[in-house]
Amino acid sequence: MQSHDAYGTPRELFRTFFGVIAETVREVLGADWSPETDDAWRKLLDEIESLVARSPAKIA
Repeated sequence: MQSHDAYGTPRELFRTFFGVIAETVREVLGADWSPETDDAWRKLLDEIESLVARSPAKIA
């Protein structure tokens, strides 16, 4: 399995990308976006950031 580095994708882009998805879902849900939903997304974004940070970097 190749890491994101094999594709030349900057690590910080992952949190940004999924953060944009969260903001889009928030806009679509409107008043149905709850504090619980917000908390779940924040935890997911933190987990994504942690996983990407721990993945091995591409060695040139």
